[in-house]
Amino acid sequence: MDTDIVTNGWNDSGIRFADVGYWIRPDGRTDGAEILQGSGLGQWEGAVLRQVSTRRYASLTVPAGTPGIYRVDRFTIRATMGTPTGSRIKQRMGRLTTHIIDLTETEAMTAAQKRRVAEATATSS
Repeated sequence: MDTDIVTNGWNDSGIRFADVGYWIRPDGRTDGAEILQGSGLGQWEGAVLRQVSTRRYASLTVPAGTPGIYRVDRFTIRATMGTPTGSRIKQRMGRLTTHIIDLTETEAMTAAQKRRVAEATATSS
C-alpha cells in the first residue's frame, strides 16, 4: 500500500486520468494491465494498475484458444466541486475521489481493443 499518496485535494484543482487496458482471461483473472494514455496521474499510477491487476471476474465461456476479453477503463481522480469560504467561485476542493468508466465499446477505444485482440490471437496461433 502506498502511504505517500495525497488524498486531501483541498487546493488541488487538477483532474488526473488514465485509460487502462487489460485482459479478462477465461478463468476470470485479469492480465496485462497497462496505461494506454493518461494525464497527470503521477503517484496514482501504481495504485491504479494494482487495483486492476487484483480484480476477479466470473469465469468466461469462450471458444478454445481465445485469450479472453480485452477491456479499457478510464480512471479519473479529482476533487469535488465546492465554493470555498470567502469566495463565490466554485472550484475543485475537498477529498480526492476516483471514478471508473468502461470505455471498451466507445469509438475511441474500439481500435485499441481490436488491435490487442488481433495481436493476442496471432501469437496464440
